[in-house]
Amino acid sequence: MKNSALVGLLGILILGVGGVAVWLLQMPSTPGVTELPQTAGSSLSKITLTEVDRNGKLLWEITATQAEYTENNRRALLSNVKGKFFRAGDELIDVTGATGSIDQTTKEITIEGKVIAIASKDRIKFQSDRLVWQSEKDMLTATGNVQIAKDVETPDRQITMVGKTLTAYPSQNLFILSDQVVATSVTPPLVIKSQKLTWNTKTNLVTSPQAIAITQTKNQLTLKSDQGSWNTSLQQVNLRGNIIGKVPESGIDLETSSLVWDIPKQLVSLDAAVKVSSPLRQVVITSESGQANLATQTIRLNGQVTADAILRQAKLTADQVEWVIPAQTVTLIGNINYAQAEKNLKVNGTKAIVNLANQTIQLTGNDVITRITP
Repeated sequence: MKNSALVGLLGILILGVGGVAVWLLQMPSTPGVTELPQTAGSSLSKITLTEVDRNGKLLWEITATQAEYTENNRRALLSNVKGKFFRAGDELIDVTGATGSIDQTTKEITIEGKVIAIASKDRIKFQSDRLVWQSEKDMLTATGNVQIAKDVETPDRQITMVGKTLTAYPSQNLFILSDQVVATSVTPPLVIKSQKLTWNTKTNLVTSPQAIAITQTKNQLTLKSDQGSWNTSLQQVNLRGNIIGKVPESGIDLETSSLVWDIPKQLVSLDAAVKVSSPLRQVVITSESGQANLATQTIRLNGQVTADAILRQAKLTADQVEWVIPAQTVTLIGNINYAQAEKNLKVNGTKAIVNLANQTIQLTGNDVITRITP
């Protein structure tokens, strides 16, 4: 009976405007720290609920226009919610929502309905239908129409991400989006898609441990790989695994297993075996490594270079190759071997220049220049 009366009184105080109520949350004892209090308080004043840790530092502060306490499940139900979440006394999150609840048993705070929150340290704004805060885990979970954005006040630098679920650890600067994730950058103009993206705002890294697709929207250059990362500060993309790239502007496809894209310089470094092909020109070139300059549309390949002209059944091998796509020229240097099965033709040299437009090859070696029309 005493407990029922106490809960009833608490409910009246919560609902009363300007009322003050206190409930006690039992906190676990800390071994070896006998001078600390064994109980931390949670208080309500003018429809403001707060909880502090055993050191007296705020864990959270919630205000609402209306609050109702339910005895059977130890929950406070709230309307028109504004909240602040803290870690070691430092503010992490500022949030608003239509309704909410505080569960004394699980220590979870739930806010629902047009939820808008701002991560104080990183000035990242996120929106969702529902948000759950667990102060003991320093973990925030958001679901339903999740969107997070940075640099919203500088539109040319804005980065926006959407997905089905957000798991965030604000004190660690970690924001993890899952399920049909799409990240959009204004400058550089990129769209990144994956089933999972982790954004570390301290290191400025966006990483994906699984399949990822990156598109540069101004020319529709697309790169796909098994995993990868994007450094938002250096504007550098690093991809690993089975990588497939398509450059519609140049009509070029590439395949490799390791790639670094310096976006400001528009340089793509290929530090593993690479295959470059042009379906339109029926040309395939392979090598041990290489580099592509997207600005000049030039590809340089190194080590055991093999160039195949599929239509002419011709093959060239060399140490290095430079393909200038606008000029339609392919220059091969070092240990040149040319073979054309159809004509039973074999020629050696030190340098070869292939003109793809008029289908001719000029091969130099031993002070002799040989011109071949396949």
